Amino acid sequence: MNKKFLIAWVVVFIVWFFGSFAVHGVLLRSDYMQLTNLFRADGDQWKFFPLMIVAHVILSGAFVWIYSRGAEAKPWMAQGVRFGVAIALLTSVPTYMIYFVVQPMPGVEPCIDLAEELLQFCSQQLSRQKVPRSIDFEAELPRLPTGKLYKRLLRDRYWGNKTSRIV
Repeated sequence: MNKKFLIAWVVVFIVWFFGSFAVHGVLLRSDYMQLTNLFRADGDQWKFFPLMIVAHVILSGAFVWIYSRGAEAKPWMAQGVRFGVAIALLTSVPTYMIYFVVQPMPGVEPCIDLAEELLQFCSQQLSRQKVPRSIDFEAELPRLPTGKLYKRLLRDRYWGNKTSRIV
């Protein structure tokens, strides 16, 4: 376990524990008092307080662990890909042709090996019809002044001067 994980665990526990107290012990106390047969007496409640703390500690650690597993980098991100955009073009036959435009990380030279590795990764992770037909490398992907990717320019580059609507 690293330091970030332990700090996140403690922060989640404190926020969750005191948040539960604020909601259930303060805001909803009057509603709970009307349900006398549903809850334990005050003296009896303190016997179960340590168990509640242990449950909060274990569950907050589990939440942090699950979140940290989902936030890990994907295996292909470390292989030199900075950004990628999938472009789907509708063909005359009702199918799509998928292209993948990639901006490599600075210092990574785009090569056939990287393209083949990305195609292999896509074929393992995606269904067959979603795997791109080809992977093209761009030094810099077009962006709006806000930093958002400008996908229309990329679609137009592949679509050409066709008048049909791109789906």
